[in-house]
This record gives sequence, C-alpha cells and structure tokens, in this order.
Amino acid sequence: MELSVAAKWGYIAAKMRQCFDH
Repeated sequence: MELSVAAKWGYIAAKMRQCFDH
C-alpha cells in the first residue's frame, strides 16, 4: 500500500486541474 504516492498524485492532479481550468 502506497498511500503517500496516491496522496501526492491526488495533490498534483488537483493543482494541474486548477491550472488547466484557469
């Protein structure tokens, strides 16, 4: 189980989504 990786990807995905949404 690598929750750390999942959390990191989730944070990156959220940031990228915000950037793209902007």
